[in-house]
Amino acid sequence: MKGALIFIGRILVAHYDKLIALFVVIALGYSVAACVVGMRAAEQRRGDFRQWLVSLEPPLYPTNDVVDLGPFNRALVALGDPVQIEDDARVFTPGLRITCEECRWPKPYNVFLCPHCGFRTDTNMPKAIADVDLDLMDDEWEKKYRLNPRDPEDADRDPDDDGFTNLEEHNAASQSNPIDARSHPPLVAKFCVAGVRRIRFPLQFKAVNDYGIYKQFQLNHVKRRQTFLVKMGGTVSGYKVVAFEPKKVKREQSGLLIEVDVSVLTLEKDGKRIELVKDTEAEYFLHMAKILFQIDGSRYSAQEGGVIDLKGPQYKSYRFRLKGVDSRDGSIVIEDLQTSETFPLRRCAE
Repeated sequence: MKGALIFIGRILVAHYDKLIALFVVIALGYSVAACVVGMRAAEQRRGDFRQWLVSLEPPLYPTNDVVDLGPFNRALVALGDPVQIEDDARVFTPGLRITCEECRWPKPYNVFLCPHCGFRTDTNMPKAIADVDLDLMDDEWEKKYRLNPRDPEDADRDPDDDGFTNLEEHNAASQSNPIDARSHPPLVAKFCVAGVRRIRFPLQFKAVNDYGIYKQFQLNHVKRRQTFLVKMGGTVSGYKVVAFEPKKVKREQSGLLIEVDVSVLTLEKDGKRIELVKDTEAEYFLHMAKILFQIDGSRYSAQEGGVIDLKGPQYKSYRFRLKGVDSRDGSIVIEDLQTSETFPLRRCAE
């Protein structure tokens, strides 16, 4: 027995590397076999999952119930034999009608004697305005200018290409000719306010030179960095010097009582007076408005009191002045310098 063990031990010592290699091969073979079995099991589970998902989907073409054609057939029969309404004066029929003042039944607008109760309407009543196509333009006016009283879409057309639609020319205070480009509502109707902002008053009172027989005032234009010397009654940037009040006050500065010149120079423009205190920024604000001319889309910027000259040769004689601007609500009043008429401007649509 002892000899056998010694013999086996010698064999293991002599061939141990081969035995280790054999063990590794066997282990690898087992691992490969286990992987193959696992992959087949996973594929089987995936197949079962797909079949379960398919079983949850509704059928692609569900079975519909048989359609009941009874209502359809009855509608066909009724179409071939429509219901007839008996002659009844109470039924509204096409045409322009008004209500009788006595019996309240409808009657033709141009009939003075009611066919229902015999009540006679005042023959001096104004004639009703006919508007067959309901485009808000009366038919007589459309016929006068060769428009179609039965076409509601001609209200938005502009045959004379003056920037105003037929409806706008019809609704103008003084109706204009929609087929003559020289006849149109006031152009100011095509203005709208694109925006209003406040800007500081540009002039600042800096000094006064007393030459005995007259005084000369120095005004600086803050934005342009220009200096103007003007006498009483003179004008700077459209503002007229109308009054001067010399004034000095004592103020404490660094513990010392110093006399400070706070004289007031008064300017005037378009009836508005602006008081400028010497060496002090004016508390008065100007308003800058942006105006859109909707006919050609041109934009204009002007201060309150400024003048707008329309661009284009067809508008060369038109001039407007911003008469009043309110930055709180954006309202603007504009003046037509040709007619001296004033008009409020609306905000541009968003």
